[in-house]
Amino acid sequence: MRMTGFKSQESFDAFVKEMVKPCSFAEEITYPVRTLYTFVTCSYEINDARTFLFAVEVDEDGREIPPDEAFQKKMEALMIERAAARADSGGQGGQQESGSR
Repeated sequence: MRMTGFKSQESFDAFVKEMVKPCSFAEEITYPVRTLYTFVTCSYEINDARTFLFAVEVDEDGREIPPDEAFQKKMEALMIERAAARADSGGQGGQQESGSR
């Protein structure tokens, strides 16, 4: 599933939880998640199989990099901007939001 924008941090975190739920090998994720990278490659167990690797940013010591205050403010401003744009367009839905996630 290709999603690049979310209405809130909570909806992004819910998306991340849903994506990593079926993972065979997983480390615990700290929420809120700043970014999620998805790498997809061919797999040869069955025809048309794929292997998905989900990754989050970590520092040099392997600790997750949590959202900092600047990132949180940027996301809040973006959410306010998107809400205003939806209000200006009459609240018409159906368009996928784009973003930096």
